[in-house]
Amino acid sequence: MKKKKILILNAHPRQDSLCNALACQYRCGAEEAGHEVHFVTLRNLQFDPIMRQKHGEEMVGMEESLLNQQKLIKWCEHLVIVTPLWFMGMPALLKGYLDRVLTPKFAFDYRDNKHIPVPLHLLKHRSARVIYTQGAPRYITSLLAFDAFWK
Repeated sequence: MKKKKILILNAHPRQDSLCNALACQYRCGAEEAGHEVHFVTLRNLQFDPIMRQKHGEEMVGMEESLLNQQKLIKWCEHLVIVTPLWFMGMPALLKGYLDRVLTPKFAFDYRDNKHIPVPLHLLKHRSARVIYTQGAPRYITSLLAFDAFWK
C-alpha cells in the first residue's frame, strides 16, 4: 500500500466531543498503517474567521496560522475533516476556516474566456473524506432538510 500524506482537521469547538475522539482514532489508525499525518485542531488556531476583504480585493494580511494551513493543504494527498452537523450545516469555526484558507490563487483561479470565466482547480489530485456526527437519524435530516449538509 502506498503511504500517504494525510491532513486531519478536527472542526469541533470542544475538546470533550465525539468528533475529537473520532479524529484521534483516525490519526492512530493512519499512523499505525505507516502514513505521514498532520493533525490540526481548528479551535486551537488563532485566526479571524470573518473574511474582511471586499469582493475583488487581493487577500492581504492573512494570519501566519492560516498561511501554515495552506502549506499543509498543499502538502497533503488526503484531507480528512471531522465535524459535527449543526442546524444542517457545519459549525461557524469550520466555515470561517474554509472561507479564509481556500482563497483565490491558492485553491482556485479563473482563466479568462471571451464569454465566461473558466474555473481552474489548483488543488487537484487529492482525495478527501468528511466524517460528521449528528444528533438526528440521517433519514430524518434527508426527509426534512433534503440532506442540506451535502447540498
